[in-house]
Amino acid sequence: MDNPLHRLCLNWGLHKSSAAQTLREKLIIQGVLQQTQDRFQHMSDQIIRRIDDMTKRIDDLEKNISDVMAQNQIEQQQP
Repeated sequence: MDNPLHRLCLNWGLHKSSAAQTLREKLIIQGVLQQTQDRFQHMSDQIIRRIDDMTKRIDDLEKNISDVMAQNQIEQQQP
């Protein structure tokens, strides 16, 4: 078996011991937690981008409505 975790355990004299198993479990859990954190960060970034995009769309819509209302007032004032 040639992987970094195995070499680390061998270097520390932890092969086939409960300490090695504990270290493996700890590293696995840390990996899973990091992946989960990365996924949440990615989702959070996506949500923020979508909110920003929606805010811009709403601002554009409000401006268009104001422009239409102003144009309508001008047309109503003309004889």
